[in-house]
Amino acid sequence: MDALKLAATSAPGLTTGILVASTAIANVPAMGDARANWLAIAKDLEAGYPRILDNATFLSRAEWIGDDREAYLHATAIFSRDVQKLSGLCFDIEGEIRKVRDAYVTYWWEIGGLAAMVVGYVLAARLMRLTPHTGAYAELLLNRLVAITNFIIAKQTKLLGAFLLLSGTTLSTISKSMMGMFNVKPTGAAKIDFKQAVISTRPPTVYVAVKREKPEPHKAP
Repeated sequence: MDALKLAATSAPGLTTGILVASTAIANVPAMGDARANWLAIAKDLEAGYPRILDNATFLSRAEWIGDDREAYLHATAIFSRDVQKLSGLCFDIEGEIRKVRDAYVTYWWEIGGLAAMVVGYVLAARLMRLTPHTGAYAELLLNRLVAITNFIIAKQTKLLGAFLLLSGTTLSTISKSMMGMFNVKPTGAAKIDFKQAVISTRPPTVYVAVKREKPEPHKAP
């Protein structure tokens, strides 16, 4: 942007392109931080929490002898699948943020290269103005340079905007899927009225033998 502003001192028409490019100013480093954060969350959900759940399930085999152990295992399996789904959604968000960041980086690299070229032409035109024989040609060159530069900036900004619109739609869909996971309320037979819930204290109908780390001592027949 600074290079374009410098060139605009000799070619005021470039102000239009500068104003268009300014609409694409964004905090690219912050996008990188956001991507890293989402990636870390996704990896924890993918590997960290499943290990905790697997360990809890393994330890539950030791002395859990009630009928509700099967219900616990079933609930844990469902929860584990949901955690994996959430991990996938986090990976999707990270991927979209990475694409947006890369799009901005590419855009500004292209604008930077264009600005460097424009500055070179503007300096050449300023030198041409110093001679009476090339002064008129210098003005013509500047007018064409301004038109081409503004057109390129407008085209690249339009392409970036179209990509951001598509990416925003994708992120919105992912966000809705994620929010849906936190707003699931059971209905019908699965709905529980906790105000009327009753805890049964009856002994289990089936006892599961407690896992023993050491074998029973040998008994003579």
